Amino acid sequence: MLRGKAVFAVFVLALMGLSQLGGCGRDKDISEGKRALRWRKYDEALAAFTNAVQRKPDNDVAHYYLTLTYLRWGKEKQAVSEYKKLLSMYSAKADDEELVVWIYGLLGLDRYKTRRLTINEAGDYDPLFSPDGEQIVFRSRRDGNSEIYVMASDGSQPRRLTFNEAADVDASFSPDGRQIAFVSKRDGNREIYVMKLDGSQPRRLTNNETDDASPCFSPDGKEIVFVSGRDGNEEIYVMKSDGSDQRRLTDNRVEDCDPLFSPDGEEILFASKPDGNWEIYVMKSDGSEPRRLTDNRADDLFPFFSPDGEQIVFLSARDMDVEIYVMTSDGSKQQRLTANKAGDYEPSFSPDGKSIVFVSWRDVRAEIYRMASDGSEPRPLTINEVDDDTPSFSPDGKKMVFVSKRDGNREIYVMDMTRPVERGQIAGALGVTLGK
Repeated sequence: MLRGKAVFAVFVLALMGLSQLGGCGRDKDISEGKRALRWRKYDEALAAFTNAVQRKPDNDVAHYYLTLTYLRWGKEKQAVSEYKKLLSMYSAKADDEELVVWIYGLLGLDRYKTRRLTINEAGDYDPLFSPDGEQIVFRSRRDGNSEIYVMASDGSQPRRLTFNEAADVDASFSPDGRQIAFVSKRDGNREIYVMKLDGSQPRRLTNNETDDASPCFSPDGKEIVFVSGRDGNEEIYVMKSDGSDQRRLTDNRVEDCDPLFSPDGEEILFASKPDGNWEIYVMKSDGSEPRRLTDNRADDLFPFFSPDGEQIVFLSARDMDVEIYVMTSDGSKQQRLTANKAGDYEPSFSPDGKSIVFVSWRDVRAEIYRMASDGSEPRPLTINEVDDDTPSFSPDGKKMVFVSKRDGNREIYVMDMTRPVERGQIAGALGVTLGK
């Protein structure tokens, strides 16, 4: 019995040896090519992967690495040729992230299905979804000056809500979606107003000789935090959503700005210039217990809470250029998420808190990127020869609205985050017939 098992074992080992001998050429070529590619020895990598293809023309792994080799070598024409072969073989390797980012950029495609929502000769700006995701508020100069508009989330039924010769800006929805707060200079200086969703019953909430701006509703909609210069310099104030009971929360000789309620409404995040540069602070919603969260010689600005209130994403120039950082809500564990010589801006969390969208100039022009909340896997969502910016998620995270100049002037677009651009569209643009 033992002898039979021994003979069987020898037989299995022999088969394994034959199998390895039969495939060693291909495996060796791929391994040597990958090693050469890792060390940027592109001519050696090209030779190895070419050998692998010659042995087996339908070796999609070899074609994949040939594409990578040409791409990293700067030989774009040859890279396109190899990528077409991957597509025609219907290889899963054609979906490799590095190749997808490159080919989308080459073809000028966004990562997900994108539609233009506004069409005007003048610019449209600052789009935001309503709390139910059914409406989008924005400002437009289509009628000569900056006015507030609203439209359905599919771009239909655009309606002008404000009618003034002065500018109306900074529109935002109340948490129940029934009101819109905004800033207007219709009475001579910047004041805060509120109106119904249909633009009716506009009411002035602040009345000062100096500017009031940056209104932000509390999560329960009962209060509005804002910035005012009524006492000599810009400070943080709060009022009831009907404009009553206006109270000063900060009292400093320096400017305070960018107030934002925490998701539970218990705290207010803001920026201040105590030492000549901007730093990030947090305080209780009644103005008590102010705490400094950042302490650098460079500016820290534009803080935003994560949906659960546990983290804060912000911009910092502490490393010589403007980058995106994150920290816990108590200011600890400050971590740099982006590292580029070009600036990264406008960071905000997705509704589930798992990712961060932001605008980056790393590709010469402004493009929209997405990365995991820990800074890993940064990927471009838009790739165009013109600027894309001002990204904002729908409440369910399935759509993202943004502004782009791709059609000549600044217009509003929406991206369906559930519908990646399909292979067929890429293949069609490249003139490739897909395999099975």
